Parts: sequence; structure tokens; C-alpha cells
Amino acid sequence: MGINLGFTGACVMALGDGYYLTLDGDGNAATTRDKSQAKWFRRRGTPASFGLSRLGGQDDEDALIAPDGPIVRVNGASDWRWEQTGTLIQDDQGTGRYLVSSGGSVPVMATTGTAAKVTFEWPWSDNSTWLTTMSGAFPAFDDLPLIQLPLPGSHDSGTYGMDVRGRTQNCTISEQLKLGIRLFDFRVRVRQGVFYIHHTFPSDNDFARWIDGDNDPISGWPCILNELHQFLRDNPGEFVILKFQSFDAYEGEDFNRDDHDHFRWLLNHYLDVLDINQLAGLRVKDACGKAVIFYENIGSYAGKPNDPNDSGGNWGNIAPFKIAKDQGSLSEYIRLWDPYWADESGSLADDGPEVDGVPTALTQRWQTYHTNNLFFWQGMVAARFFVAQAQMQVCNGDFVYMQVPGYFSRAERSAAYNNHLNAKMFVGWMAGLDWGMGVFRPNVMTMDYVENGGLTDKIVAFLESQLKAGYAPGTTFRDQCYCRIAFGTGSNTLYLGENDGWVRYTAPASDAQQFRLRFENGPRIFYMVSGGDYDGYYLSLRKSSSALGLYGSDKCEPWQIDGGKLLSGYSKQYAQNGTQGDWVYANADSGDAMAGCRLEWV
Repeated sequence: MGINLGFTGACVMALGDGYYLTLDGDGNAATTRDKSQAKWFRRRGTPASFGLSRLGGQDDEDALIAPDGPIVRVNGASDWRWEQTGTLIQDDQGTGRYLVSSGGSVPVMATTGTAAKVTFEWPWSDNSTWLTTMSGAFPAFDDLPLIQLPLPGSHDSGTYGMDVRGRTQNCTISEQLKLGIRLFDFRVRVRQGVFYIHHTFPSDNDFARWIDGDNDPISGWPCILNELHQFLRDNPGEFVILKFQSFDAYEGEDFNRDDHDHFRWLLNHYLDVLDINQLAGLRVKDACGKAVIFYENIGSYAGKPNDPNDSGGNWGNIAPFKIAKDQGSLSEYIRLWDPYWADESGSLADDGPEVDGVPTALTQRWQTYHTNNLFFWQGMVAARFFVAQAQMQVCNGDFVYMQVPGYFSRAERSAAYNNHLNAKMFVGWMAGLDWGMGVFRPNVMTMDYVENGGLTDKIVAFLESQLKAGYAPGTTFRDQCYCRIAFGTGSNTLYLGENDGWVRYTAPASDAQQFRLRFENGPRIFYMVSGGDYDGYYLSLRKSSSALGLYGSDKCEPWQIDGGKLLSGYSKQYAQNGTQGDWVYANADSGDAMAGCRLEWV
């Protein structure tokens, strides 16, 4: 079942004959056959009397009116109203004027002429049930490991309609669900038992309420929790991931232990929360109709589940987590890795310079930043869900700068410009990774102003291409990713093995040393031994003899595969040619290097 947004949902005006209403650069009415270029807005009121207003960008809260014939955009709200009967649009003042347009002519209000056959359409692709559709078309989709599924998400999801200084979205939660968004990022503030959305600044967007004797959002009280409940009830083939952090309270109150207990009760009571304690084994089919919930654990108020010394109530299957900057030594919270927004490297507000039409911020900053995060955390603990961010606001709390006129218009324009590039790179990144590499991939992309970029469309196209090509999920899925370092091909394949802490070439794969990978900025790649007497040691080069050995962290050394040859990041020496049983030495001359180096995932 799709999502019915009702009369006030986001829409574009179709004029008939394949034309849509848009505005030119000066704000004057125009027409276009390209629906993506049509002006989108919301109707406020009823069919008998409604206003057309735009939320967001340079037209924030502006109204579309036609009191003197031509359609014009005015700053702020207006008392002027439209009326619709069937496909006929007129004013509600009984003047006899109606909207006239044919063959792409600029629409005006007049008493004579060909009436435009007006309908209002959803502006973007309807991805209300994209998971359900994929499942029906491709049986293998149901068995895809949940943490390998690429998912579209939104950053500060509930900020639509709030103060522009804190807004990062224009679309409501129901509209985002219709766009196909499946991960939602919420910050919650409490006031007298009502839980509102906030983002530094307050909003009137209600998430849920706890009022003794009347806590049921299903009874009709409009709130985000009700929207999510109804969506999952009506679409049992879909699921959502919810992330809650930055709990706050209005002046004179605290978001205290009781508030946390009540809020988690509401989440557990009205959503079927998926148990992710065995996350690595969960498949798409296990999540259908459910919500995965991550809840920031902030100590004495929130409490920690299963800890008798610090236990809040009503956790159920809700998973605690810490925001990324606090995750360094907290492995129990690593089921969700979402880089900290204040690190400017994780965002994409700048539009250039460009190389071949792509901003260097994408290739030199964003991709490197997230690659380093992903590989570093994979090398320590399985990251499970990994979120790649492409948010536009990078003022990092500089509220003086946030007052600059046009800043937030620029943020939204940047999203309109960059989101499709982010989405393309995200999907291309996914496509370039071996599906057997487990957590070695980002699987969630969050954006500001998610109506821009067609992220869900690109993800669906990617999945269809993979599944049509015969992708079949593996029967097992590891928390960690392990590899062997191999050289050559076929019957000539040799591996790095170990003998008394020294490294030899060995032919049987069963004798090969298994490594975990640890990545750091650069990126620098470290091979860490997994298992055996040297577990936790690193592959390193003993400079005095140029022989490779296994050493503690005081001698760990970065490596890279350079043109199929294993190269030391410190000495810039290559692993030399050798045969079965030979010690592995290094030489600065790449001509003597062992060829065909690669990683085999086990």
C-alpha cells in the first residue's frame, strides 16, 4: 500500500498536455515539460479555498497568488485563495476568473480562454514500498544480510517547518517515507510529557506524548510516532531504522529518568522493535514490518540495559549507542557507526572546484574521510551499520555565521546541486565492492533536503542490476572480515604464512596466515594477525635484514598493494619474488617484486 499524503502533501501543478507550472529566475510563472523542474509546494486549506505556499530555499514560506491575472510569488503568507472543482482552478472570490493555459502557454487567471486541466501530482518518484517491490521481484533479496543492504536516510529528519537556522529538511516524515527514506535521525526535547523534535532550536513537530491515562498515539493524536506506526502497519514488507540522540528539555525541565522510561515505553509499545543482538545474522526478511532503534545512552538518566548498577527502564529490544566521537573505547555501542557531524570533513557544503564535473570535495575529502572511518573501525570491531553523511550545514555551531542572510538558502541550493553527485558516488562505491566483504561497505547514506538527488531511485537501480546478474547472498556472514594475502594465480598461487614469527611463502591456503585489516588516515593499511600465537601482532619489515616478520604494535607498519605488488608504506620496499617455503624479503626495486598480490576474503 502506498502513502496517501492527503490534500496538504507536497505537490506540483500539472496543467495538461504534459506541462507543469514552474517559476523562472525572477519568480514569474512559466511552464516546463520536465517534471523535475516544476515548482513544488503545498496546498493549505480545502479544495474550496486553499493557498499555495513553498517551504524552503529562497522561496521559504512564500505564497503563489494571481489577484490581477498573472501568477506571482509574494514574500510571506497571503490571504488570497484558490478554489478547485474537478480540473478547473479559479479564485474563491466569485470573480469568474479561472486558470487559462494551453500548449505550454504561461498560465494566467482570466474570464475567457482555454481552461488548464489542472491536477496535482507527487513531485518525485513514489518509493513508498520499494523494499516490498524488490522482495516480490527478486526472491534472493529477502536473504540479503541487513547490514549489506544500501539504505537511504535523512539527517535531522524531523526539522521540517522549524526555524530556518535549525532546519535541514523540507519534507515531513510521511513524505520522506514516500521518497523511500528508511533511516531517520531524531533529536528529542520534552515539555510536560510531550516529546518534540529539536535541532539546537525548538520546533512544534510532535514525536509522541506521555500523558497519564491518554498515551495512545493511535487514537488519532497527530504525531511522528503515529505516522511511523501506521506506515509499518499498512506496509508489512517495509522496515525503518530510528536513531535518537541529543535529548533535551524546555526551560525549567530536565529530560530525566522518568522521561526516558516513558519515551522508550512509547517506542516499544507502538513499534515492533527488532532484536539486533545477533545483528550479523539478520536478513532483510527478518526486519519486515519492524523498527530497528538506536538510542543514545547518556549515563545516569538514560540508563544502560542489563546493567544492575545503571539500569533505566523499558529498553526491550532498543539498542544503546554513543554518537561517533564517543565510540573510541566503547565497543558495545559499535552496532551503529555514524560520523560526528561537527567534523567538517564529513559534509559537503562546498560546490567545487570541479574535475570532470565532480567537486573535488567528493573525491578528495568526503570519500577519503568515510573510507578511513569505515576501514579503521572494521579493523577494530565489526561496524555493523555504517552511515555515510552528505549533509550541507557546516557552520559547526557558529551562530553568528548562521545569522548571515541567505546562508540557509545556500545550504539548500547546495543540496540541490550536490545530492545527486553524492548519491551517484555512494552507489558507485557500493557497486565497486565485493559483496562478500561483509561490513566492508557503507550501507546507509544520510542527506539534508532529501527531496534532492534521487537517492532511493539510484539505490533501487543498483540493487536491480546486482540481483538480475544473479547475486545470491552467502549462507554465512561474519562479524569481522578476515583476509589472506595471496600472490599469483591458479596452481601458482602462494600465500603469506608464518613460522616462528617470520613470514614465508606457502602454497596451501590452509597454511596461510589470516589477517584483520586496520586502516588509518591516508589511508594507511595495517595487517593485523588474527588467531594463533601471534594474534594481534602486525606484519612488519625488519630493517636490518629486510625480512618480513610479525611484531607488536610498537613496530606496526602500513602497507599498500601497488600495481599488484605488496609495498611497505614506510620503507617503500616491495615483497620480493620467492617460491614455496622461502622467507619473504623486501627490495626497493619493483622489478624484483612478487606479482599478482591481492587480498582473499575468508
